[in-house]
Amino acid sequence: MYMVAPTLAEEEKILPLQTVCLSNNISEIGYQSVYFLQCLQFLYVFNGNVGTDFFFFAIVMHICGQVEILRIKLSKIAKDDFYNIENEEEFDDSINSFRRRNLDEKKCFDCMKSLIERHIKLLNLANDVQNTLSITLLVQLSTSVVIMCILGIQTLLFLQVGDTISAGRTTSGFLIVAFGLFLYCYMGDYLQFQFENVSEAAYLCNWYNFSPKISRSIIHIQMRANRIINLSAAKICDMNFEMFKSAMKTAISFFSVMRMVLENEENTI
Repeated sequence: MYMVAPTLAEEEKILPLQTVCLSNNISEIGYQSVYFLQCLQFLYVFNGNVGTDFFFFAIVMHICGQVEILRIKLSKIAKDDFYNIENEEEFDDSINSFRRRNLDEKKCFDCMKSLIERHIKLLNLANDVQNTLSITLLVQLSTSVVIMCILGIQTLLFLQVGDTISAGRTTSGFLIVAFGLFLYCYMGDYLQFQFENVSEAAYLCNWYNFSPKISRSIIHIQMRANRIINLSAAKICDMNFEMFKSAMKTAISFFSVMRMVLENEENTI
Protein backbone atom coordinates (compact mmCIF):
# COMPACT_ATOMS: atom_id res chain seq x y z
CA MET A 1 0.00 0.00 0.00
CA TYR A 2 2.81 2.41 0.82
CA MET A 3 4.49 1.74 -2.54
CA VAL A 4 1.36 1.62 -4.70
CA ALA A 5 -0.53 4.58 -3.21
CA PRO A 6 1.77 7.33 -4.65
CA THR A 7 1.12 6.09 -8.19
CA LEU A 8 -2.61 6.81 -7.75
CA ALA A 9 -2.00 10.54 -7.38
CA GLU A 10 -2.34 12.15 -10.81
CA GLU A 11 -1.70 15.82 -10.09
CA GLU A 12 1.56 15.81 -8.14
CA LYS A 13 4.62 13.64 -7.69
CA ILE A 14 4.52 11.74 -4.41
CA LEU A 15 7.23 9.43 -3.16
CA PRO A 16 6.68 6.44 -0.83
CA LEU A 17 8.57 8.21 1.98
CA GLN A 18 6.94 11.58 1.14
CA THR A 19 10.08 13.67 0.62
CA VAL A 20 8.10 16.63 -0.73
CA CYS A 21 10.98 19.07 -1.23
CA LEU A 22 12.86 16.56 -3.36
CA SER A 23 9.91 15.40 -5.46
CA ASN A 24 8.74 18.91 -6.41
CA ASN A 25 12.06 19.92 -7.98
CA ILE A 26 13.11 16.79 -9.83
CA SER A 27 12.94 15.51 -13.40
CA GLU A 28 10.82 12.58 -14.51
CA ILE A 29 13.79 10.22 -14.77
CA GLY A 30 15.14 11.36 -11.42
CA TYR A 31 11.69 10.93 -9.85
CA GLN A 32 11.41 7.35 -11.12
CA SER A 33 14.92 6.55 -9.90
CA VAL A 34 14.29 7.94 -6.43
CA TYR A 35 10.91 6.17 -6.35
CA PHE A 36 12.58 2.84 -7.15
CA LEU A 37 15.31 3.35 -4.56
CA GLN A 38 12.81 4.25 -1.86
CA CYS A 39 10.77 1.14 -2.68
CA LEU A 40 13.89 -0.98 -2.24
CA GLN A 41 14.68 0.82 1.01
CA PHE A 42 11.16 0.23 2.26
CA LEU A 43 11.34 -3.49 1.41
CA TYR A 44 14.68 -3.90 3.19
CA VAL A 45 13.40 -2.17 6.33
CA PHE A 46 10.15 -4.15 6.24
CA ASN A 47 11.93 -7.47 5.78
CA GLY A 48 14.37 -6.61 8.56
CA ASN A 49 11.62 -5.88 11.09
CA VAL A 50 9.14 -8.56 10.05
CA GLY A 51 11.90 -11.11 9.44
CA THR A 52 13.13 -10.67 13.02
CA ASP A 53 9.62 -11.15 14.36
CA PHE A 54 9.14 -14.34 12.35
CA PHE A 55 12.58 -15.59 13.41
CA PHE A 56 11.58 -15.35 17.08
CA PHE A 57 8.21 -16.84 16.18
CA ALA A 58 9.92 -19.85 14.57
CA ILE A 59 12.11 -20.40 17.66
CA VAL A 60 9.16 -20.35 20.05
CA MET A 61 7.06 -22.58 17.78
CA HIS A 62 9.96 -25.06 17.64
CA ILE A 63 10.01 -25.21 21.44
CA CYS A 64 6.24 -25.67 21.49
CA GLY A 65 6.54 -28.51 18.99
CA GLN A 66 9.16 -30.26 21.12
CA VAL A 67 6.95 -29.86 24.19
CA GLU A 68 4.03 -31.36 22.25
CA ILE A 69 6.18 -34.38 21.32
CA LEU A 70 7.15 -34.75 24.98
CA ARG A 71 3.50 -34.63 26.01
CA ILE A 72 2.55 -37.33 23.49
CA LYS A 73 5.37 -39.62 24.64
CA LEU A 74 4.45 -39.07 28.27
CA SER A 75 0.78 -39.85 27.69
CA LYS A 76 1.62 -43.08 25.84
CA ILE A 77 4.36 -44.40 28.10
CA ALA A 78 2.03 -46.45 30.32
CA LYS A 79 -0.04 -47.68 27.38
CA ASP A 80 2.95 -49.47 25.87
CA ASP A 81 4.17 -52.87 26.98
CA PHE A 82 6.74 -51.55 29.42
CA TYR A 83 5.44 -52.37 32.84
CA ASN A 84 1.73 -52.96 33.02
CA ILE A 85 0.51 -55.23 35.77
CA GLU A 86 -2.93 -55.65 34.25
CA ASN A 87 -1.59 -56.75 30.87
CA GLU A 88 1.27 -58.85 32.24
CA GLU A 89 1.25 -62.39 30.93
CA GLU A 90 1.24 -65.14 33.49
CA PHE A 91 4.24 -67.45 33.50
CA ASP A 92 4.41 -70.87 35.01
CA ASP A 93 8.04 -70.31 35.85
CA SER A 94 8.20 -67.74 38.62
CA ILE A 95 11.87 -66.99 37.86
CA ASN A 96 11.10 -66.03 34.23
CA SER A 97 8.21 -63.90 35.38
CA PHE A 98 10.43 -62.11 37.89
CA ARG A 99 13.11 -61.45 35.27
CA ARG A 100 10.61 -60.16 32.74
CA ARG A 101 9.05 -57.83 35.31
CA ASN A 102 12.42 -56.40 36.30
CA LEU A 103 13.44 -55.99 32.66
CA ASP A 104 10.24 -54.11 31.81
CA GLU A 105 10.55 -51.95 34.89
CA LYS A 106 14.13 -50.99 34.02
CA LYS A 107 13.10 -50.19 30.44
CA CYS A 108 10.23 -48.03 31.64
CA PHE A 109 12.41 -46.28 34.22
CA ASP A 110 15.05 -45.46 31.59
CA CYS A 111 12.36 -44.07 29.29
CA MET A 112 10.90 -41.97 32.10
CA LYS A 113 14.38 -40.70 32.98
CA SER A 114 14.97 -39.59 29.40
CA LEU A 115 11.62 -37.78 29.36
CA ILE A 116 12.46 -35.96 32.59
CA GLU A 117 15.83 -34.87 31.22
CA ARG A 118 14.16 -33.69 28.01
CA HIS A 119 11.59 -31.74 30.01
CA ILE A 120 14.34 -30.01 32.00
CA LYS A 121 16.17 -29.05 28.79
CA LEU A 122 12.99 -27.59 27.30
CA LEU A 123 12.31 -25.62 30.48
CA ASN A 124 15.84 -24.18 30.43
CA LEU A 125 15.53 -23.35 26.74
CA ALA A 126 12.19 -21.59 27.32
CA ASN A 127 13.71 -19.59 30.19
CA ASP A 128 16.63 -18.55 27.97
CA VAL A 129 14.24 -17.35 25.27
CA GLN A 130 12.17 -15.51 27.87
CA ASN A 131 15.22 -13.73 29.31
CA THR A 132 16.48 -12.85 25.82
CA LEU A 133 13.18 -11.37 24.64
CA SER A 134 12.26 -9.65 27.91
CA ILE A 135 13.50 -6.13 27.07
CA THR A 136 12.63 -6.54 23.38
CA LEU A 137 9.02 -7.35 24.23
CA LEU A 138 8.76 -4.30 26.50
CA VAL A 139 9.99 -2.03 23.72
CA GLN A 140 7.76 -3.81 21.19
CA LEU A 141 4.67 -3.45 23.37
CA SER A 142 5.17 0.22 24.25
CA THR A 143 6.13 1.35 20.75
CA SER A 144 3.31 -0.64 19.14
CA VAL A 145 0.66 1.06 21.29
CA VAL A 146 2.14 4.51 20.65
CA ILE A 147 2.45 3.92 16.89
CA MET A 148 -1.13 2.62 16.66
CA CYS A 149 -2.40 5.74 18.45
CA ILE A 150 -0.40 8.03 16.14
CA LEU A 151 -1.58 6.19 13.02
CA GLY A 152 -5.15 6.46 14.29
CA ILE A 153 -4.81 10.26 14.58
CA GLN A 154 -3.28 10.48 11.10
CA THR A 155 -6.12 8.42 9.64
CA LEU A 156 -8.69 10.77 11.17
CA LEU A 157 -6.87 13.85 9.86
CA PHE A 158 -6.59 12.41 6.35
CA LEU A 159 -10.25 11.43 6.31
CA GLN A 160 -11.20 14.89 7.53
CA VAL A 161 -9.53 16.53 4.51
CA GLY A 162 -10.76 13.81 2.12
CA ASP A 163 -7.37 12.24 1.42
CA THR A 164 -8.45 8.59 1.16
CA ILE A 165 -5.15 7.40 -0.33
CA SER A 166 -3.11 8.56 2.67
CA ALA A 167 -5.81 7.27 5.01
CA GLY A 168 -5.49 3.84 3.39
CA ARG A 169 -1.72 3.92 3.91
CA THR A 170 -2.02 4.74 7.61
CA THR A 171 -4.73 2.08 8.03
CA SER A 172 -2.50 -0.57 6.47
CA GLY A 173 0.33 0.54 8.76
CA PHE A 174 -2.00 0.20 11.76
CA LEU A 175 -2.88 -3.37 10.72
CA ILE A 176 0.80 -4.30 10.26
CA VAL A 177 1.73 -3.02 13.74
CA ALA A 178 -1.29 -4.76 15.28
CA PHE A 179 -0.37 -8.02 13.55
CA GLY A 180 3.20 -7.84 14.91
CA LEU A 181 1.88 -7.33 18.44
CA PHE A 182 -0.60 -10.19 17.97
CA LEU A 183 2.24 -12.46 16.88
CA TYR A 184 4.17 -11.93 20.11
CA CYS A 185 1.05 -12.33 22.26
CA TYR A 186 0.16 -15.55 20.44
CA MET A 187 3.69 -16.87 21.04
CA GLY A 188 3.49 -16.25 24.77
CA ASP A 189 0.00 -17.68 25.15
CA TYR A 190 0.72 -20.82 23.13
CA LEU A 191 4.02 -21.46 24.94
CA GLN A 192 2.28 -21.34 28.31
CA PHE A 193 -0.51 -23.60 27.02
CA GLN A 194 1.91 -26.28 25.83
CA PHE A 195 3.83 -26.47 29.13
CA GLU A 196 0.58 -26.69 31.08
CA ASN A 197 -0.43 -29.66 28.93
CA VAL A 198 2.68 -31.54 30.07
CA SER A 199 1.45 -31.50 33.66
CA GLU A 200 -1.98 -32.67 32.55
CA ALA A 201 -0.48 -35.50 30.48
CA ALA A 202 1.60 -36.63 33.46
CA TYR A 203 -1.52 -36.71 35.62
CA LEU A 204 -3.66 -38.58 33.06
CA CYS A 205 -1.12 -41.29 32.23
CA ASN A 206 -1.57 -44.72 33.79
CA TRP A 207 0.71 -44.01 36.71
CA TYR A 208 -1.10 -46.61 38.85
CA ASN A 209 0.34 -49.35 36.62
CA PHE A 210 3.89 -48.33 37.50
CA SER A 211 6.02 -49.32 40.40
CA PRO A 212 6.38 -46.77 43.23
CA LYS A 213 9.89 -45.95 42.00
CA ILE A 214 8.60 -44.85 38.58
CA SER A 215 5.51 -43.14 39.98
CA ARG A 216 7.69 -40.82 42.03
CA SER A 217 9.39 -39.72 38.81
CA ILE A 218 6.03 -38.54 37.46
CA ILE A 219 5.64 -36.30 40.50
CA HIS A 220 8.87 -34.52 39.57
CA ILE A 221 7.50 -33.79 36.09
CA GLN A 222 4.29 -32.38 37.55
CA MET A 223 6.17 -30.19 40.01
CA ARG A 224 8.32 -28.71 37.25
CA ALA A 225 5.37 -28.34 34.88
CA ASN A 226 3.48 -26.29 37.47
CA ARG A 227 5.98 -23.47 36.95
CA ILE A 228 4.41 -20.81 34.75
CA ILE A 229 6.42 -20.50 31.54
CA ASN A 230 5.46 -17.58 29.32
CA LEU A 231 6.88 -14.53 27.60
CA SER A 232 6.87 -11.34 29.64
CA ALA A 233 7.74 -7.74 28.86
CA ALA A 234 10.61 -7.12 31.33
CA LYS A 235 8.61 -9.13 33.91
CA ILE A 236 6.10 -6.26 34.06
CA CYS A 237 3.27 -7.86 32.10
CA ASP A 238 2.74 -11.19 30.38
CA MET A 239 2.47 -11.37 26.61
CA ASN A 240 -0.80 -13.21 25.99
CA PHE A 241 -4.20 -12.64 24.44
CA GLU A 242 -5.36 -10.63 27.44
CA MET A 243 -2.50 -8.19 26.92
CA PHE A 244 -3.31 -7.97 23.20
CA LYS A 245 -6.93 -7.15 23.98
CA SER A 246 -5.85 -4.49 26.49
CA ALA A 247 -3.48 -2.90 23.96
CA MET A 248 -6.15 -2.86 21.24
CA LYS A 249 -8.72 -1.41 23.67
CA THR A 250 -6.28 1.37 24.55
CA ALA A 251 -5.62 2.21 20.90
CA ILE A 252 -9.29 2.08 19.90
CA SER A 253 -10.36 4.16 22.93
CA PHE A 254 -7.76 6.80 22.06
CA PHE A 255 -8.99 6.71 18.46
CA SER A 256 -12.61 7.27 19.57
CA VAL A 257 -11.69 10.15 21.87
CA MET A 258 -9.69 11.91 19.15
CA ARG A 259 -12.52 11.42 16.66
CA MET A 260 -14.93 13.15 19.05
CA VAL A 261 -12.44 15.99 19.64
CA LEU A 262 -11.96 16.56 15.90
CA GLU A 263 -15.72 16.49 15.30
CA ASN A 264 -16.30 19.07 18.05
CA GLU A 265 -13.59 21.34 16.65
CA GLU A 266 -15.08 21.05 13.16
CA ASN A 267 -18.57 21.90 14.42
CA THR A 268 -17.22 24.85 16.37
CA ILE A 269 -15.47 26.25 13.30
